[in-house]
Amino acid sequence: MKILVLSDSHENIQKIKNIVESAKSFDYLIHCGDGINDLIHVVIPDGVAVITVCGNIDRARGINGKTALVEHIHGYTFFITHGDLFGAHHDITGVWSEAKRLGCDIACFGHTHRAMNDNVNPYMFNPGAAQSGMYGIIHINNGIKGELKKV
Repeated sequence: MKILVLSDSHENIQKIKNIVESAKSFDYLIHCGDGINDLIHVVIPDGVAVITVCGNIDRARGINGKTALVEHIHGYTFFITHGDLFGAHHDITGVWSEAKRLGCDIACFGHTHRAMNDNVNPYMFNPGAAQSGMYGIIHINNGIKGELKKV
């Protein structure tokens, strides 16, 4: 199982196209906010499940959607959020605490534009800013393994 994780694309469509091309093939695409409408302009491979949450910039642009989700993927429970409503820009403790409270195995978030791949409990994963070509891959194969990448 291969999951592409994006965040903070901020209308940089070409970077997302490059990331999708570089990352293929994958089973899921998670966008952690601030540019979720950018995905409209990108060809997502057939059969890929797409999960998105709204970030502060998405909401400022009038997009009304979930700001946090709990998803079950291949036997693991994911907490997916942008992070702004949990104070991630100053401290990731809020994201970590909420993921822990919800019994999640992994927290995927953005907002900070700083990549994080921290194998704690729950696993903390921030792909960095897609507008800068940063993205993440989560592999699920008898455990969780995250990779941070850049195009």
